[in-house]
Amino acid sequence: MTQQTPSHAPEYKEYFAWDVPTRWFHWINALAVLGLIATGLVILNDDALGLSSAGKILLKSIHVSFGYVMAFNLLWRFIWAFFGNRYARWRSILPGGPGYLASLRAYAASFLSGEPQQFVGHNPIARIAIASGCPCSSCSCSSNW
Repeated sequence: MTQQTPSHAPEYKEYFAWDVPTRWFHWINALAVLGLIATGLVILNDDALGLSSAGKILLKSIHVSFGYVMAFNLLWRFIWAFFGNRYARWRSILPGGPGYLASLRAYAASFLSGEPQQFVGHNPIARIAIASGCPCSSCSCSSNW
């Protein structure tokens, strides 16, 4: 007895949205953030963990190194936003442009209805998150906080 797939099965399409540099940026950024969190928590709890002075200095150096990796990676992403494919460019990652507010309202309504619209690239709300996340990351990197 063979099993047949139903005729109403969804048809999936593959879209090429994220180029290799953009993918590398996201992975490097995720690893840098995890490294910063891990070393920051250990540094914060150094007394409870009984770290020596030499251990604290080493951890702070590692923490700073993760910060430099994140800063240079962020700088690379800002530059790549001028040269990347159409989904990596500023026009596609920052909110605004013709029809953006209508797109935002439509996406919010579809999200609240339980069936959000699908986008190749960033949806309108993700673009707002990026617009707030980039300055926060930049301030964090430039202020060493």
